[in-house]
Amino acid sequence: MLRQQHAAGRGVTEDIVKLAAPGIAGDDRVRLASSLHKFIRMYRPHEAREDTVLFPAFHDLVGQKEYERLGEQFEEEEHKMLGENGSRRP
Repeated sequence: MLRQQHAAGRGVTEDIVKLAAPGIAGDDRVRLASSLHKFIRMYRPHEAREDTVLFPAFHDLVGQKEYERLGEQFEEEEHKMLGENGSRRP
């Protein structure tokens, strides 16, 4: 289920990126709003399942020390991709 949600999320995200442009108007603006609503509707239960089922099970599997090490590694990658403030914008 989570893989299907990830695939669906990528599709909706692609639509959002294509539509989110300065001066957007008319039907594109309506489509953008619809895509944003779809993403939010999908993301909330997805995130809840990850937080309450997947991540706790993963934590139990790898142990505290490895879990913390991986968290630091993911944070470093996030900073490389998105900058220190978590955004690609300066």
